[in-house]
Amino acid sequence: MVNINIMRYLDQSFVLILGILYFFKFLFFNQKKKTKKILIIRLWGMGDSINTLPLCDIMHKKKYIVDILTTTEMSSIFSNQKYVHKTYFLNYKNPFSLFFLILKLRKNKYEFILDTEQFMNTSTILGTVISPKNFIGFNHLFRSKFYTKTVVYSEKKHFVENFVKLSPWKVDIPDKLLPLSYKDSVSTKVDKYLSKYIHKKIIGIHLGTAGTATGRRWNPVKFKDLANKISKEIPNSVILFTGLDFEKEIYTKIEPDLNLKHELNLINKLSKDEFFYLFKSINLFISNDTGAMHIAAAQGCKVIGLFGMNNPIKVGPWPLNKNISLYKNPNTNPIINNKYSIYPKNSDSTIDLIEVKEVFKEVKKIFFKK
Repeated sequence: MVNINIMRYLDQSFVLILGILYFFKFLFFNQKKKTKKILIIRLWGMGDSINTLPLCDIMHKKKYIVDILTTTEMSSIFSNQKYVHKTYFLNYKNPFSLFFLILKLRKNKYEFILDTEQFMNTSTILGTVISPKNFIGFNHLFRSKFYTKTVVYSEKKHFVENFVKLSPWKVDIPDKLLPLSYKDSVSTKVDKYLSKYIHKKIIGIHLGTAGTATGRRWNPVKFKDLANKISKEIPNSVILFTGLDFEKEIYTKIEPDLNLKHELNLINKLSKDEFFYLFKSINLFISNDTGAMHIAAAQGCKVIGLFGMNNPIKVGPWPLNKNISLYKNPNTNPIINNKYSIYPKNSDSTIDLIEVKEVFKEVKKIFFKK
Protein backbone atom coordinates (compact mmCIF):
# COMPACT_ATOMS: atom_id res chain seq x y z
CA MET A 1 0.00 0.00 0.00
CA VAL A 2 1.23 3.49 -0.88
CA ASN A 3 2.19 5.55 2.19
CA ILE A 4 -0.18 8.51 2.01
CA ASN A 5 2.16 10.89 3.85
CA ILE A 6 5.00 10.13 1.41
CA MET A 7 2.58 10.52 -1.47
CA ARG A 8 1.53 13.97 -0.27
CA TYR A 9 5.14 15.05 0.19
CA LEU A 10 6.11 13.97 -3.31
CA ASP A 11 3.04 15.63 -4.76
CA GLN A 12 3.92 18.97 -3.17
CA SER A 13 7.35 18.85 -4.81
CA PHE A 14 5.67 18.48 -8.21
CA VAL A 15 4.62 22.15 -8.13
CA LEU A 16 8.02 22.87 -9.75
CA ILE A 17 7.04 20.64 -12.67
CA LEU A 18 3.75 22.53 -12.93
CA GLY A 19 5.65 25.80 -13.09
CA ILE A 20 7.73 24.61 -16.02
CA LEU A 21 4.75 22.98 -17.72
CA TYR A 22 2.72 26.18 -17.50
CA PHE A 23 4.76 27.86 -20.25
CA PHE A 24 4.12 24.98 -22.63
CA LYS A 25 0.54 24.06 -21.75
CA PHE A 26 -0.77 25.46 -25.05
CA LEU A 27 0.94 22.53 -26.78
CA PHE A 28 -1.20 19.93 -25.03
CA PHE A 29 -4.81 20.86 -25.71
CA ASN A 30 -6.29 19.78 -29.03
CA GLN A 31 -9.55 21.60 -29.72
CA LYS A 32 -10.50 19.31 -32.62
CA LYS A 33 -11.30 16.27 -30.53
CA LYS A 34 -14.92 15.22 -30.09
CA THR A 35 -14.72 11.55 -29.25
CA LYS A 36 -17.48 10.95 -26.64
CA LYS A 37 -14.74 9.75 -24.29
CA ILE A 38 -14.20 10.95 -20.73
CA LEU A 39 -11.37 10.23 -18.32
CA ILE A 40 -12.09 10.77 -14.62
CA ILE A 41 -9.04 11.10 -12.38
CA ARG A 42 -9.34 9.91 -8.77
CA LEU A 43 -5.97 8.74 -7.49
CA TRP A 44 -6.55 7.87 -3.86
CA GLY A 45 -8.95 7.86 -0.92
CA MET A 46 -11.45 5.03 -0.65
CA GLY A 47 -14.27 7.20 0.64
CA ASP A 48 -13.48 9.90 -1.91
CA SER A 49 -13.46 7.31 -4.69
CA ILE A 50 -16.86 5.94 -3.66
CA ASN A 51 -18.21 9.50 -3.69
CA THR A 52 -17.07 9.95 -7.30
CA LEU A 53 -19.18 7.02 -8.55
CA PRO A 54 -22.37 9.10 -9.03
CA LEU A 55 -20.36 11.40 -11.34
CA CYS A 56 -19.15 8.38 -13.31
CA ASP A 57 -22.71 7.13 -13.68
CA ILE A 58 -23.98 10.54 -14.79
CA MET A 59 -21.34 10.71 -17.54
CA HIS A 60 -22.24 7.18 -18.66
CA LYS A 61 -25.91 8.17 -18.92
CA LYS A 62 -24.82 11.05 -21.15
CA LYS A 63 -23.71 8.33 -23.59
CA TYR A 64 -20.00 8.91 -22.95
CA ILE A 65 -17.36 6.20 -22.64
CA VAL A 66 -16.06 6.62 -19.08
CA ASP A 67 -12.50 5.61 -18.17
CA ILE A 68 -10.92 5.96 -14.73
CA LEU A 69 -7.33 6.82 -13.79
CA THR A 70 -6.59 5.71 -10.24
CA THR A 71 -4.16 3.68 -8.13
CA THR A 72 -4.26 -0.07 -7.54
CA GLU A 73 -5.53 0.44 -3.98
CA MET A 74 -8.78 1.78 -5.44
CA SER A 75 -9.24 -0.99 -8.04
CA SER A 76 -12.03 -2.73 -6.10
CA ILE A 77 -14.10 0.48 -6.12
CA PHE A 78 -14.10 1.02 -9.88
CA SER A 79 -13.69 -2.51 -11.22
CA ASN A 80 -16.71 -4.31 -12.68
CA GLN A 81 -18.91 -1.20 -12.59
CA LYS A 82 -21.17 -1.24 -15.65
CA TYR A 83 -20.74 2.50 -16.18
CA VAL A 84 -16.91 2.30 -16.18
CA HIS A 85 -15.44 1.26 -19.51
CA LYS A 86 -11.82 0.79 -18.44
CA THR A 87 -9.68 1.46 -15.37
CA TYR A 88 -6.06 2.58 -15.65
CA PHE A 89 -3.64 2.43 -12.75
CA LEU A 90 -0.88 4.84 -11.78
CA ASN A 91 1.97 2.84 -10.24
CA TYR A 92 3.85 5.05 -7.79
CA LYS A 93 6.33 2.25 -7.12
CA ASN A 94 7.44 2.13 -10.76
CA PRO A 95 8.00 5.66 -12.13
CA PHE A 96 9.22 4.25 -15.46
CA SER A 97 5.75 2.86 -16.17
CA LEU A 98 4.36 6.41 -16.11
CA PHE A 99 5.70 7.24 -19.57
CA PHE A 100 3.96 4.25 -21.16
CA LEU A 101 0.73 4.96 -19.25
CA ILE A 102 0.65 8.52 -20.61
CA LEU A 103 1.27 7.31 -24.16
CA LYS A 104 -1.57 4.81 -23.85
CA LEU A 105 -4.00 7.40 -22.50
CA ARG A 106 -3.06 9.98 -25.12
CA LYS A 107 -4.12 7.53 -27.81
CA ASN A 108 -7.67 7.54 -26.42
CA LYS A 109 -8.09 11.19 -27.44
CA TYR A 110 -10.36 12.19 -24.60
CA GLU A 111 -12.92 14.88 -25.22
CA PHE A 112 -13.05 15.59 -21.47
CA ILE A 113 -10.82 14.92 -18.49
CA LEU A 114 -12.47 15.56 -15.10
CA ASP A 115 -9.98 15.97 -12.26
CA THR A 116 -11.71 15.10 -8.98
CA GLU A 117 -8.57 15.62 -6.89
CA GLN A 118 -8.96 18.69 -4.73
CA PHE A 119 -5.31 19.68 -4.37
CA MET A 120 -2.95 17.17 -6.01
CA ASN A 121 -0.42 18.46 -8.52
CA THR A 122 0.08 14.92 -9.81
CA SER A 123 -3.41 14.71 -11.30
CA THR A 124 -3.03 18.14 -12.93
CA ILE A 125 0.25 17.18 -14.57
CA LEU A 126 -1.17 13.89 -15.82
CA GLY A 127 -4.36 15.47 -17.15
CA THR A 128 -2.40 18.14 -19.03
CA VAL A 129 0.08 15.84 -20.77
CA ILE A 130 -2.63 13.31 -21.69
CA SER A 131 -3.88 16.15 -23.88
CA PRO A 132 -7.70 16.29 -23.79
CA LYS A 133 -9.92 18.70 -25.64
CA ASN A 134 -11.38 19.93 -22.34
CA PHE A 135 -9.80 19.69 -18.88
CA ILE A 136 -12.10 20.48 -15.93
CA GLY A 137 -11.07 20.85 -12.30
CA PHE A 138 -11.48 22.95 -9.16
CA ASN A 139 -10.77 26.67 -9.22
CA HIS A 140 -8.17 27.09 -6.47
CA LEU A 141 -4.36 26.82 -6.25
CA PHE A 142 -1.91 27.36 -9.09
CA ARG A 143 -3.00 24.09 -10.72
CA SER A 144 -6.32 25.70 -11.68
CA LYS A 145 -4.52 27.63 -14.44
CA PHE A 146 -4.18 24.39 -16.41
CA TYR A 147 -7.91 23.71 -16.68
CA THR A 148 -9.97 24.83 -19.65
CA LYS A 149 -12.89 25.19 -17.24
CA THR A 150 -12.99 25.45 -13.45
CA VAL A 151 -15.71 24.99 -10.85
CA VAL A 152 -15.90 26.19 -7.26
CA TYR A 153 -14.92 23.68 -4.58
CA SER A 154 -16.71 24.31 -1.29
CA GLU A 155 -15.75 23.06 2.15
CA LYS A 156 -19.42 23.56 3.09
CA LYS A 157 -20.66 21.05 0.51
CA HIS A 158 -20.47 17.27 0.48
CA PHE A 159 -17.92 15.51 -1.72
CA VAL A 160 -20.73 14.12 -3.88
CA GLU A 161 -22.04 17.63 -4.50
CA ASN A 162 -18.58 19.00 -5.30
CA PHE A 163 -17.71 16.14 -7.63
CA VAL A 164 -20.87 16.24 -9.74
CA LYS A 165 -20.27 19.96 -10.36
CA LEU A 166 -17.32 18.85 -12.51
CA SER A 167 -19.82 17.61 -15.07
CA PRO A 168 -19.58 19.56 -18.35
CA TRP A 169 -23.36 19.93 -18.10
CA LYS A 170 -25.66 21.06 -15.32
CA VAL A 171 -26.96 17.97 -13.51
CA ASP A 172 -29.07 17.20 -10.44
CA ILE A 173 -27.41 16.25 -7.16
CA PRO A 174 -27.69 12.44 -6.77
CA ASP A 175 -29.87 11.29 -3.89
CA LYS A 176 -27.78 8.19 -3.20
CA LEU A 177 -24.43 6.56 -3.82
CA LEU A 178 -23.90 3.80 -6.37
CA PRO A 179 -23.58 0.22 -5.04
CA LEU A 180 -20.20 -1.47 -5.39
CA SER A 181 -20.05 -4.53 -7.62
CA TYR A 182 -18.90 -7.94 -6.43
CA LYS A 183 -18.67 -11.44 -7.84
CA ASP A 184 -21.73 -13.62 -7.25
CA SER A 185 -19.52 -16.41 -5.96
CA VAL A 186 -18.72 -14.48 -2.76
CA SER A 187 -22.19 -15.07 -1.35
CA THR A 188 -21.55 -18.68 -0.28
CA LYS A 189 -18.89 -17.89 2.32
CA VAL A 190 -20.65 -14.83 3.75
CA ASP A 191 -24.06 -16.53 3.89
CA LYS A 192 -22.47 -19.38 5.80
CA TYR A 193 -21.17 -16.98 8.45
CA LEU A 194 -24.58 -15.34 8.76
CA SER A 195 -26.81 -18.42 8.46
CA LYS A 196 -27.51 -18.76 12.20
CA TYR A 197 -28.38 -15.06 12.52
CA ILE A 198 -30.79 -14.52 9.63
CA HIS A 199 -33.70 -13.71 11.93
CA LYS A 200 -31.75 -11.38 14.21
CA LYS A 201 -30.82 -7.69 14.09
CA ILE A 202 -27.24 -7.61 12.82
CA ILE A 203 -25.35 -4.50 13.90
CA GLY A 204 -21.89 -4.02 12.43
CA ILE A 205 -19.15 -2.15 14.29
CA HIS A 206 -15.92 -0.93 12.69
CA LEU A 207 -13.43 -0.11 15.45
CA GLY A 208 -10.56 1.50 13.55
CA THR A 209 -9.15 3.53 10.70
CA ALA A 210 -5.93 3.46 8.73
CA GLY A 211 -2.77 4.07 10.75
CA THR A 212 -2.38 7.55 9.23
CA ALA A 213 -5.70 8.68 10.68
CA THR A 214 -5.74 7.55 14.31
CA GLY A 215 -7.39 10.81 15.37
CA ARG A 216 -10.54 9.60 13.63
CA ARG A 217 -10.86 6.65 16.01
CA TRP A 218 -13.46 6.70 18.76
CA ASN A 219 -12.16 5.45 22.12
CA PRO A 220 -12.14 1.61 22.00
CA VAL A 221 -13.52 1.48 25.54
CA LYS A 222 -16.56 3.45 24.36
CA PHE A 223 -17.02 1.03 21.47
CA LYS A 224 -16.87 -1.82 23.99
CA ASP A 225 -19.43 -0.17 26.27
CA LEU A 226 -21.71 0.55 23.31
CA ALA A 227 -21.53 -3.05 22.08
CA ASN A 228 -22.36 -4.38 25.54
CA LYS A 229 -25.27 -1.93 25.90
CA ILE A 230 -26.73 -2.82 22.51
CA SER A 231 -26.44 -6.53 23.22
CA LYS A 232 -28.16 -6.10 26.57
CA GLU A 233 -30.95 -3.70 25.58
CA ILE A 234 -31.72 -4.42 21.91
CA PRO A 235 -33.59 -7.73 21.78
CA ASN A 236 -32.42 -10.32 19.29
CA SER A 237 -29.33 -8.32 18.34
CA VAL A 238 -26.00 -9.58 17.03
CA ILE A 239 -22.80 -7.53 17.22
CA LEU A 240 -20.68 -8.07 14.13
CA PHE A 241 -17.11 -6.74 14.07
CA THR A 242 -15.46 -5.89 10.75
CA GLY A 243 -12.01 -4.75 9.71
CA LEU A 244 -8.43 -5.67 8.96
CA ASP A 245 -5.16 -5.57 10.93
CA PHE A 246 -5.83 -2.15 12.48
CA GLU A 247 -9.19 -3.31 13.80
CA LYS A 248 -7.81 -6.66 14.96
CA GLU A 249 -5.29 -4.89 17.17
CA ILE A 250 -8.05 -2.79 18.78
CA TYR A 251 -10.44 -5.74 19.13
CA THR A 252 -7.80 -7.78 20.96
CA LYS A 253 -7.59 -5.09 23.64
CA ILE A 254 -11.34 -4.90 24.32
CA GLU A 255 -12.31 -8.53 23.72
CA PRO A 256 -11.84 -9.66 27.38
CA ASP A 257 -14.41 -7.08 28.54
CA LEU A 258 -17.05 -7.78 25.90
CA ASN A 259 -20.22 -9.32 27.30
CA LEU A 260 -22.33 -10.09 24.25
CA LYS A 261 -25.25 -12.46 23.84
CA HIS A 262 -24.50 -12.92 20.15
CA GLU A 263 -21.24 -11.96 18.50
CA LEU A 264 -19.74 -12.51 15.05
CA ASN A 265 -16.11 -11.52 14.56
CA LEU A 266 -15.29 -11.19 10.86
CA ILE A 267 -12.14 -9.10 11.28
CA ASN A 268 -9.55 -10.20 8.70
CA LYS A 269 -11.88 -12.93 7.41
CA LEU A 270 -13.39 -11.30 4.31
CA SER A 271 -12.12 -10.30 0.89
CA LYS A 272 -13.16 -6.90 -0.44
CA ASP A 273 -15.89 -8.47 -2.59
CA GLU A 274 -17.19 -10.42 0.41
CA PHE A 275 -17.17 -7.24 2.47
CA PHE A 276 -19.25 -5.46 -0.17
CA TYR A 277 -21.77 -8.32 -0.21
CA LEU A 278 -21.94 -8.46 3.60
CA PHE A 279 -24.03 -5.29 3.77
CA LYS A 280 -26.99 -7.00 2.11
CA SER A 281 -27.61 -8.62 5.50
CA ILE A 282 -26.59 -5.94 8.01
CA ASN A 283 -29.33 -3.83 9.62
CA LEU A 284 -27.05 -1.08 10.92
CA PHE A 285 -23.37 -0.16 10.65
CA ILE A 286 -21.57 1.99 13.24
CA SER A 287 -18.20 3.27 12.12
CA ASN A 288 -15.48 5.83 12.51
CA ASP A 289 -14.88 8.24 9.63
CA THR A 290 -13.17 5.79 7.27
CA GLY A 291 -13.66 3.95 3.99
CA ALA A 292 -15.80 1.20 5.51
CA MET A 293 -18.43 3.78 6.44
CA HIS A 294 -18.78 4.89 2.82
CA ILE A 295 -18.87 1.30 1.58
CA ALA A 296 -21.79 0.57 3.89
CA ALA A 297 -23.63 3.70 2.73
CA ALA A 298 -23.04 2.80 -0.92
CA GLN A 299 -24.48 -0.65 -0.35
CA GLY A 300 -27.66 0.84 1.11
CA CYS A 301 -26.99 -0.06 4.74
CA LYS A 302 -28.12 2.36 7.44
CA VAL A 303 -25.02 4.05 8.90
CA ILE A 304 -24.09 5.88 12.08
CA GLY A 305 -20.83 7.72 11.43
CA LEU A 306 -18.62 9.09 14.22
CA PHE A 307 -16.53 12.21 13.49
CA GLY A 308 -13.85 14.22 15.23
CA MET A 309 -11.41 15.52 12.62
CA ASN A 310 -13.73 16.42 9.78
CA ASN A 311 -17.20 17.86 9.34
CA PRO A 312 -19.77 15.28 8.19
CA ILE A 313 -21.45 18.01 6.13
CA LYS A 314 -18.74 17.33 3.56
CA VAL A 315 -17.62 13.75 4.30
CA GLY A 316 -20.55 12.07 6.06
CA PRO A 317 -22.28 8.89 4.82
CA TRP A 318 -24.33 9.93 1.78
CA PRO A 319 -27.17 10.70 1.64
CA LEU A 320 -26.87 12.69 4.84
CA ASN A 321 -30.63 12.80 5.41
CA LYS A 322 -30.94 9.01 5.46
CA ASN A 323 -27.89 8.27 7.60
CA ILE A 324 -26.72 9.59 10.96
CA SER A 325 -23.55 11.57 11.67
CA LEU A 326 -22.41 12.47 15.18
CA TYR A 327 -19.90 15.31 15.52
CA LYS A 328 -18.96 17.75 18.27
CA ASN A 329 -16.42 20.56 18.16
CA PRO A 330 -17.48 23.20 20.72
CA ASN A 331 -14.06 24.88 20.83
CA THR A 332 -13.72 24.83 17.03
CA ASN A 333 -10.58 22.73 17.06
CA PRO A 334 -8.83 22.63 13.68
CA ILE A 335 -10.21 20.01 11.32
CA ILE A 336 -9.13 18.60 7.97
CA ASN A 337 -9.26 21.07 5.11
CA ASN A 338 -9.69 18.98 1.97
CA LYS A 339 -9.46 22.03 -0.27
CA TYR A 340 -5.85 22.80 0.61
CA SER A 341 -4.72 19.45 2.08
CA ILE A 342 -4.36 20.79 5.63
CA TYR A 343 -4.35 18.02 8.23
CA PRO A 344 -4.41 18.91 11.94
CA LYS A 345 -2.71 16.86 14.62
CA ASN A 346 -4.52 13.73 15.78
CA SER A 347 -4.55 15.29 19.25
CA ASP A 348 -6.90 18.00 17.93
CA SER A 349 -9.64 15.43 17.33
CA THR A 350 -12.88 15.91 19.26
CA ILE A 351 -14.34 12.47 18.51
CA ASP A 352 -14.20 11.37 22.14
CA LEU A 353 -16.64 14.13 23.08
CA ILE A 354 -19.27 11.80 21.64
CA GLU A 355 -20.77 9.80 24.49
CA VAL A 356 -21.93 6.18 24.42
CA LYS A 357 -25.45 7.21 25.46
CA GLU A 358 -25.71 9.55 22.44
CA VAL A 359 -24.82 6.81 19.98
CA PHE A 360 -27.14 4.35 21.71
CA LYS A 361 -29.97 6.88 21.53
CA GLU A 362 -29.64 6.86 17.73
CA VAL A 363 -29.54 3.05 17.69
CA LYS A 364 -32.79 2.92 19.66
CA LYS A 365 -34.47 5.33 17.26
CA ILE A 366 -33.70 2.95 14.40
CA PHE A 367 -34.93 -0.21 16.08
CA PHE A 368 -37.80 1.19 18.13
CA LYS A 369 -39.54 3.44 15.65
CA LYS A 370 -43.10 4.32 16.67
